[in-house]
Amino acid sequence: MKNMKKYVLIFGCILALSAACNRLDPFSGGYTDDVIGLGISNVQTKGLIADGEGTGLTALDDAYTRIRVFDFMTAGTPSTTVQYIDDVIKWKNAQTDPWDYVNGGPYRWTKTGTHKFFGYLTVAPGGTAFATANAPAWAPDNQKLTVGSLEMTPASTQFDFLYSGIISRTMNNSADDDHSYVKLQFNHLFTALGVALKTADDIDEGVTIVVKKIKFTGLKTTRQAVIDFSDDTDVSCELNAGSSAAFTFTPSSALTLTGTAQTFMDYALLWPQLPADTQTSTSADITDDTIIEITYNVGNANADETVTAKLNEAITQMDAGKKYLLTITMKRTVDMKFELLVDPLVEYFYDGVEGDYFDYLIKF
Repeated sequence: MKNMKKYVLIFGCILALSAACNRLDPFSGGYTDDVIGLGISNVQTKGLIADGEGTGLTALDDAYTRIRVFDFMTAGTPSTTVQYIDDVIKWKNAQTDPWDYVNGGPYRWTKTGTHKFFGYLTVAPGGTAFATANAPAWAPDNQKLTVGSLEMTPASTQFDFLYSGIISRTMNNSADDDHSYVKLQFNHLFTALGVALKTADDIDEGVTIVVKKIKFTGLKTTRQAVIDFSDDTDVSCELNAGSSAAFTFTPSSALTLTGTAQTFMDYALLWPQLPADTQTSTSADITDDTIIEITYNVGNANADETVTAKLNEAITQMDAGKKYLLTITMKRTVDMKFELLVDPLVEYFYDGVEGDYFDYLIKF
């Protein structure tokens, strides 16, 4: 009888321990037969999804693209959050389920709990990626991604870094649970700047102006970004104050100006230049100290000359995910020098309408 009581007591402890484990294990509800399909939204993203319809853009759906994806699942009593998926997806070029997991899978939907999906670009179309020393640092414990102390100028590697929003799906062990393909929507980290030049209409046709280089002073060129995925619905991106450095863009050949605007600098990635009420706690980045300096030559003269203007006469901020075309007009003054007429930057942005987002794309 004593032994029987001992066995009952031990068996009872095992049951209690098993019940406790079930409460703590978010996967104790079991799995379905349906596989989790993760990919990219073809329309609503700000990323390089569409082919560009003849514009020569390379879309994310090429052989090189790699996107690191996560699924953090919350379930159990008490509520517990665990990392279910940490993998990489690549384009498979199929009409259905077009993205493949690289390292693992298949991953099946659980019968209970809430799944939170997100990701970021690690290798862009064409194979471009951050250098290893500047690779983003992922912290799973607080679900934050740090892009650290990175310099971005027209001479830097033009890696159009993308990070997604969050998609959540709650499972209730019901036939109505949504097991459809998960399409992540992506955002750009950087902004982009292009420069075009022309002469004013009153410049004599016989005057030849040859522009050799443009120097920018005062733009933020080195920053750090912390992208926070810890919220269940929203992603935030916090930029540090960063540092400014002058950079000079010198094309492979000088540009001879005419009355028609001509591209001098193709769109190049830069850190966002933002005022205090957006993503950074610093004051506006484009100030009176942000200077454009153009080096030019008139009529093949022996000596080059320079002329300057303030960038904030054209714009006071440059937002992430948008590209800006700065058109500069060179006009002769009464003392036979030239001045810059800085036109407002033309801003291109994604408006959310299918088929109308190609000007928004930043691809180099």
